[in-house]
Amino acid sequence: MKKCISLLLLVFFTASFSFSVDLNGFATDFEALMNNVTRKISPALQMNSLSGNIIGDATIDKFVFTFPAIGISTSDGIASILEPGAYEWSLISFPELIESQLGLEDSDLDIMNMIETRLMVYPSIKIGFGFALPKNFDVIMTGMVIPGAAVSKVIETAVDTSKDLDISFGFLNFGIEARKTIIKDSRKTPALSLGLLYNYEGFNLGSNQFSLSGLTGEKMDIEGEELELEGILAFDTRVHNFGGTVHLSKHLLFFTPYIKLSGIWQHSVANNTTDLTVTIASDKTNIKTNPEIIINQFSTIVTTGFDIDIFAFKFNINAMIDLARFDLDLGGFDFGVMKGRGFSLNTGFRLQF
Repeated sequence: MKKCISLLLLVFFTASFSFSVDLNGFATDFEALMNNVTRKISPALQMNSLSGNIIGDATIDKFVFTFPAIGISTSDGIASILEPGAYEWSLISFPELIESQLGLEDSDLDIMNMIETRLMVYPSIKIGFGFALPKNFDVIMTGMVIPGAAVSKVIETAVDTSKDLDISFGFLNFGIEARKTIIKDSRKTPALSLGLLYNYEGFNLGSNQFSLSGLTGEKMDIEGEELELEGILAFDTRVHNFGGTVHLSKHLLFFTPYIKLSGIWQHSVANNTTDLTVTIASDKTNIKTNPEIIINQFSTIVTTGFDIDIFAFKFNINAMIDLARFDLDLGGFDFGVMKGRGFSLNTGFRLQF
């Protein structure tokens, strides 16, 4: 399993090669890989940044405090470039490289293939609070910070030699939503509110002293030659979400079902910084790439779930589904390319008055 985790990290850091081709071709494949992984991850971060919201009521009477809410969002892998026929590698294919390094460990290979092309899970743990304002307004704030030291400890547990890699990690999420109650909950009518929201998520992962042998714990042998990669690698992305919500809820004794429709515009900027020296036997070449990928897209998201009321405590479970997502290009607006691609499950407790 440790070897599988090492190779997963390697997906961000390397591509394949052939001794019959000049090593300068390595850079072309490497940049293609980095760009593809970035384009796969950035949209998924939108759903992840919005998950973890467990406010079921369409209106807040006084105040609400959410205990750590747990959200799990998924996407369809992180590297479709590794699928057969997805990319014509100018050198030996990276999928073959992974398979050769995993050898006969089918369980690790299955996990690796699933993460790359079929399923990637993004956890989210948030706390939040909200309070009522005059004239039927309320405000909700949520956020999460993952300490880099905690992540480094996890990586060190999985990869024994990671201490020498000088791995840096950072994760920050912050969201605010302002709502206006249009209809209050009564015997005959559900509560209805309209809201505006903003959410920011920043994520970075890098190594200032990256070494392939340091990552895998040994030299990588390909066709009788040893490969080494050394240098700097960094992945950094910033996601901004702006949107509006329509929230409907109804108290039924101790049970409160609700549904919320959100229209979200996402602006994400991702940068990959690469400054690596590739060594095979006595041959060396340098790879320097710094691609910037900007994604602007719009999503319609439905969130449905329920609260179970236990006096002032409320237990919530909900599902958030990306109904439609399309690139926002005013010059070529096309509803035909709309498709759902995000899903999130959220649960947790809150205290509300």
